[in-house]
Amino acid sequence: MKFQLLFFLLVLCGVCYGQDKYPVIEGYGGIVAVEGDVFKPDPNQEYKLIFDVTLRPGEPGDVNPGLDGVARVLNLHVYAGVPKENLHVVVAVRQGGTYSVMKNDFYQEKYEVDNPNIDLIRKLKEAGVDIYVCGQTLNRAKIAVDNVLNDVEVAVSTFTTTTHFRMKGYAYYKF
Repeated sequence: MKFQLLFFLLVLCGVCYGQDKYPVIEGYGGIVAVEGDVFKPDPNQEYKLIFDVTLRPGEPGDVNPGLDGVARVLNLHVYAGVPKENLHVVVAVRQGGTYSVMKNDFYQEKYEVDNPNIDLIRKLKEAGVDIYVCGQTLNRAKIAVDNVLNDVEVAVSTFTTTTHFRMKGYAYYKF
């Protein structure tokens, strides 16, 4: 009887919480299904989003939680019915997030582990996300532009980047 009750509870938890889904960015920003009559965004609207990523991972071998959050927002919108073509996403990385966008050899030299963000950044780029790193942060940290991943562009600053896109109607989020 105890085994049957435990099995029932495990199945119920699996049904209630389900497995993570990755409609756009496979393996990152996992979401779960929400059933029933719930609010969903308008699939016909264009969504323009800019993310100011300053978070650093807990450990050097962890994926940057801000970049993972960007993947989650993309996954959530597509799961909710918004076509990927209607999502226009920009990421501006600075402060604690800066090392997350560095080439692997530079990252290894600093942390003695591979950069766990490279695959996520590649997938974000493939999904149409534009990623910038703050030139001011690079300069102050004495990081050469050559150390930045090829999928990431260097901007004069995150402040000028976010201002530029906010003036073009992008909603601002900070991770």
